[in-house]
Amino acid sequence: MNTKEKHNIPCTVSILTRNCADVLPRALESVKDFDEIIIIDGWSIDGTKEVAKKYGAKIIDQERSFLDNEGRIIDFSGVRNQALEAATYDWVFFLDSDELMTEELVREIGEIVRNDSFGAYFVPRKYLFNERIVECATTYPNKQMRFFHTSSVKSFEKKVHERIIVKENACVGTLAANMLVPVEADINVLREKWDRYISIEAKRRRAITYRAWLWIVLGLLKISLLYTARLPAVLLCRSRLPLLFEIERHRYHFRLARALFNNIQ
Repeated sequence: MNTKEKHNIPCTVSILTRNCADVLPRALESVKDFDEIIIIDGWSIDGTKEVAKKYGAKIIDQERSFLDNEGRIIDFSGVRNQALEAATYDWVFFLDSDELMTEELVREIGEIVRNDSFGAYFVPRKYLFNERIVECATTYPNKQMRFFHTSSVKSFEKKVHERIIVKENACVGTLAANMLVPVEADINVLREKWDRYISIEAKRRRAITYRAWLWIVLGLLKISLLYTARLPAVLLCRSRLPLLFEIERHRYHFRLARALFNNIQ
């Protein structure tokens, strides 16, 4: 592995990190053809920064005001906006430290950057479970807006499950190639992550009305019903997540609704 040199895709890739030296090299290797990589680090102590430096990444510490007492992010939009402000290039792609770009995705982004002057794009995502690409899941099609020209967007909003706000009349599209999202085989890791999201959301909505809670529950129920309707076809697919992981999404919705119920005033 050599120190990262300048390549031919004038785009900034931003990655949030915190003690992820074991998975970060793979993510960085998948984006090595981009001119700028910015690491927004959560004060790592495991060698994460050293890994990032080997790939020529620019490293910025996450602002303390966006973290809890243990150094974990409690305001994801705040940290994402830190990265947005630090980007040198007008085209920006956001990646998590355990996620991967496919070669097809890198090529597609390169073509857009060289030929388009603005826009915002949803990126299709597929799960990677035990090193195998998952072709069927109740959450498919799964896409997020991860790639955009800064002139087409405003900033990130929401402390958890953050999303970029697109300007009115901005050109919005969906890429053909997908990125890969590894799923930890230990279900408890996923539960711990989602439980933290529930805690953040409960603190954000400290006082809600019963009517507001009902609207939230109806939204969660709608999503759960959609996932349930897709389940029979998914179970017939040979390349899928274990059933326990599909059920866990419904458990997350139930626990979120229960946590927010305690905030009704």
